Amino acid sequence: MTSPSWNSNASSSANLNIPANHDFILTDLEGKTPVQQLDELKEILVIQNRIKEGAQNLLNMQEVSDALRGQLESELDMAQGKIEYLRWRIEMRARLLFYPVKILTEFEQVTEKAKTDVSSAA
Repeated sequence: MTSPSWNSNASSSANLNIPANHDFILTDLEGKTPVQQLDELKEILVIQNRIKEGAQNLLNMQEVSDALRGQLESELDMAQGKIEYLRWRIEMRARLLFYPVKILTEFEQVTEKAKTDVSSAA
């Protein structure tokens, strides 16, 4: 697999739009090695990108009813939030693999803030 080609920094990740159901990712990663976690995150990212593309394609159809359009827009928004979150998790996991001591504290701080933000939003 090739490495993702986006560029972001950890300070901007504190403002990340984390989906409310981000636990769908975290529970599947428990007990796996960092490399396995990275591979799994990449697989989930591929799926979310397909969902996003499918929703966009259906929205481009002229015959879509208003009710279906609303559902598709909701799916598209959720997929985009998950994609943003997955990209951040992949980047952080990759950075932890290559620079574990330097990044660990920063990762823990941002993850804790994200959990707090999601909890307070619920």
